[in-house]
Amino acid sequence: MDKSETIKERLRALNVFPKSIGDSMEIFQTAQTTEQMRKEMEKRKLSCSEEQFLFLHLEALIRQEPQILERAEKMLGNLGLPVEYVREFFSSGMDPTSVMNLIYENKYPYDIRERFSRAAIQFTLDEMRRYLEIREK
Repeated sequence: MDKSETIKERLRALNVFPKSIGDSMEIFQTAQTTEQMRKEMEKRKLSCSEEQFLFLHLEALIRQEPQILERAEKMLGNLGLPVEYVREFFSSGMDPTSVMNLIYENKYPYDIRERFSRAAIQFTLDEMRRYLEIREK
């Protein structure tokens, strides 16, 4: 099986956007950053944000690989927010930055929440590329 077919099979196993597996594959293959992902999604005129796209995939992946949450806690737990925040962020749905900002806007400073969100979104992209076995170009 060639690399593209392997990626498609892994995406099919997640069952997220099953009618656009090819587009999803190209987005993950091309985008190494969330900014690149946003541009790829705009090119394809997709109706969700890059964060929603990523977290829908991650939610499905966590069902297969729950240890991702432990990796997230280790990698993101030093950004000024408690470990519970990390776990809640990754389980809050397809738009976690907005949800967490609404819940915690008065508890944690904006700059800490923003820095964490950027790192968490990049972590999610990196985890998806790892799962799909896409290597850096």
